[in-house]
Amino acid sequence: MRRLTISILSLVVLGILFVVLFTFVRRPYESVLLNRFGQLIKQQDQTRLAYNWYFKLPTDKVIRIDTRIHLFPNTLQQVVTAGSESIAVRAYAAWRIKDPVKFYQTTSASDVMAQQILSQKISGAVQAKIAGENMDDLFNVDPSKVKTSEMEQQIAQIVNAGIQEQGLEVTQI
Repeated sequence: MRRLTISILSLVVLGILFVVLFTFVRRPYESVLLNRFGQLIKQQDQTRLAYNWYFKLPTDKVIRIDTRIHLFPNTLQQVVTAGSESIAVRAYAAWRIKDPVKFYQTTSASDVMAQQILSQKISGAVQAKIAGENMDDLFNVDPSKVKTSEMEQQIAQIVNAGIQEQGLEVTQI
């Protein structure tokens, strides 16, 4: 009886060790990369045991990358328009990680570094776009003369062109 109890207890402990050391769970809103001795293993190449439950080696480092849409508020900046009027502008951007491998390779999966990259690109694009417009194109009581939505789309295109190599994408500004 004592041997049976010890055997069952040993099997339970080994089962728990297997689950802890050899598996991980991926949440539906994230992409997971495995770093196996310096080589990245993409999510498509990972061994799936069950729904969102994957196999890994004990030496693998699990890199979790959140692929949901993030909101980025840029800092307040002074911009001089084409008519030499100064205005204060704060841009907001909705962004997400489009390519997790590029994102990890360029930013080491750091959201802080991604926000710094976004801040630089958005500030430059907003400055360049608003500097070429008159105040009437930005603020006017006649809705047909306001170009704000067109400018937002153009700024988003400029920013996306500059951040593709980091694996990021701005969905809306």
